[in-house]
Amino acid sequence: MKVYPGDRTLASYHWTRADSEEEPLAFTWTRPRVQFPPPVARTGLLTSTGNKWRQRRKMLTPTFHFSILTEFLEVMNEQADVLVEKLGRQAGAGPFNCFNHVTLCALDIICETAMGKKIYAQSNSESEYVQSVYK
Repeated sequence: MKVYPGDRTLASYHWTRADSEEEPLAFTWTRPRVQFPPPVARTGLLTSTGNKWRQRRKMLTPTFHFSILTEFLEVMNEQADVLVEKLGRQAGAGPFNCFNHVTLCALDIICETAMGKKIYAQSNSESEYVQSVYK
């Protein structure tokens, strides 16, 4: 999968089979060698280069280690079940835009794992909190 902001590749994601059964899929992320966004914008993880990129990447890598992410599997599975149920209601009705459904699922997962607060965004998309996120 590639992410394109406009006509330039921002990041490239590759899913491949891993060597062991413990990790059925391996994830590789590559940065492009283009200058995006323009120099006026601040540099972050996706837009920085060289030592600055390495330093920030090393700082963030432990956050996404498999042993840490397994703590959140229960929450992710619960919210994925809600998403599948919602998408199941749409099945057979022709093409539809699933962006809002996936966004609300991600919001539920992020709020519960990062803040420890259930916001039920998927079941109450008109709530004040959800609407303020969209603004």
